Amino acid sequence: MMNSLKRNYHLMAAFAAMSAFFSLSAGAMSFPLNDKIQKTFLANPLVASFLNVKGNKILFDKAIESNILQTSKFKHYLHGLEVIGSGVNFHINSQNKSSLNINLRNIKVPVVPKYNVDEIRERAKTVLEDDSIHKIILKILPAHGGKPDRLIYELSLINGGIAWFDAVHGTHIATIKEDLNVDSPRWRSFSAAQIGIISTRIPGKSPGDEPCTISDLFGRHLKKYNMIACLQKTQSECQVLNWNKSPVLINPALCKTDVSKDDSAARADANSEKFLDYFALAHGYNSYDGKGAVIVSVVHAGVDYANASWSKKGNYIAYGEGDGITFGDFTKGVDVAGHEMTHALIQNTAGLLSIGEPGALNESLADYFGEQVEDRFDWNIGADLFLNPLTSDNALRDLSNPSRLNGVGPDKSGKLASMPYPNSTRTMAPVVEPCIGKNDFCGVHYNSTVPGHAWYLIHEKLGKEDAEAVIFIAMTHYFNEITDFKGAAAGTILACQTILEQVKCNQVADIFHDVGML
Repeated sequence: MMNSLKRNYHLMAAFAAMSAFFSLSAGAMSFPLNDKIQKTFLANPLVASFLNVKGNKILFDKAIESNILQTSKFKHYLHGLEVIGSGVNFHINSQNKSSLNINLRNIKVPVVPKYNVDEIRERAKTVLEDDSIHKIILKILPAHGGKPDRLIYELSLINGGIAWFDAVHGTHIATIKEDLNVDSPRWRSFSAAQIGIISTRIPGKSPGDEPCTISDLFGRHLKKYNMIACLQKTQSECQVLNWNKSPVLINPALCKTDVSKDDSAARADANSEKFLDYFALAHGYNSYDGKGAVIVSVVHAGVDYANASWSKKGNYIAYGEGDGITFGDFTKGVDVAGHEMTHALIQNTAGLLSIGEPGALNESLADYFGEQVEDRFDWNIGADLFLNPLTSDNALRDLSNPSRLNGVGPDKSGKLASMPYPNSTRTMAPVVEPCIGKNDFCGVHYNSTVPGHAWYLIHEKLGKEDAEAVIFIAMTHYFNEITDFKGAAAGTILACQTILEQVKCNQVADIFHDVGML
């Protein structure tokens, strides 16, 4: 094990020696500064012709490094507007061979909105029942899921989420959650036990109109605050809960730091260690950001909170103690902890958005790598969380046999219903916009077992080492914000072809055909 760790670290060091090759300035030019990448782009007829179209630019976005492949990702902009998920990836492997992965979209939509910013802001206040809008920008959402190219407004919300509205028709497309519902140099835990406040927001109120009411965790000492005072109060507390006593905001630095005798904190630190060691050993990837970020955990979050979640805004994982009826302490689910921290890794690489098929793909990858971190391979997600494991529902999801368990997904009308989890696209739930919490953001958890089952089948067919390498490369180097099931299948086959013989990649393709992703 130590030799493997040293070998991967040597590979990482070799890539680091080439880091200047990828030190590009974002947004400075339509071409990267590096001559080799520029020549590669111009030598490709598709990219060259694309760049000759007025208004098209390809700008550097990020670099991804692992022990097999190094990738520079470039985003597509049309007349200054980001085209979500459209771009070019420049790859170089450990033998210094380069290749391109082209996912450029020819956009056919006017870039002039019919609704202005103020009109969308007013519409959003009504639709979202919230006026906490931080920023509004125009973007282009390429055709996907049977929908055409669309000019959209992306609204950044103060709570960390985003919302999409059609800039031509004014319709609500989606609300995407970006946040919740040191003992070591690599990880640190905090405790939120019996610390914090409960806050309810009165929608649509302006400063001075009593926008929130606050109590302690046990519903005592009710007090009303205006908007400014409310924000100050919530930012000075360890955690803020809603009236269901689930966390909506946590400030880890304001929680208890003396967790030396806290079993939940000890388990959280052990979970973080397993996550860090797995991705370093198996993939040469350093923490969730590839740069060695410290993993922050908050235990005892909420009150009877039966969940664990990664905060994209705050960069921490929050563990609940469970409801004491069905679920116990969520720090006991190593695969669930690995699942949540993998969400952080995906956020920093593919950036898969938590709606529809991209969101379901995000969940499936988190499930798969949660199993790798746990290193038990029962393929039952969260089995250790159940207080009575003898019940029929003894896991959150089963990647080996998804339909064994029931999930809650949107039916044809978009309403949530209990149904067996799908094994293939033939039984998956339909995507009905807008993608919001009431329809599981268009089935992100329910439909996740389609690609999740594919990952399981690939793992069984190729074996652990080959499968985890192929799926990791696909996730980090080939997927983007709106990769759907078909795109995921194509990207995984390309990733396979970078490291394995074609006969094995044909087997991967057969699996994707079997589950309906191709």
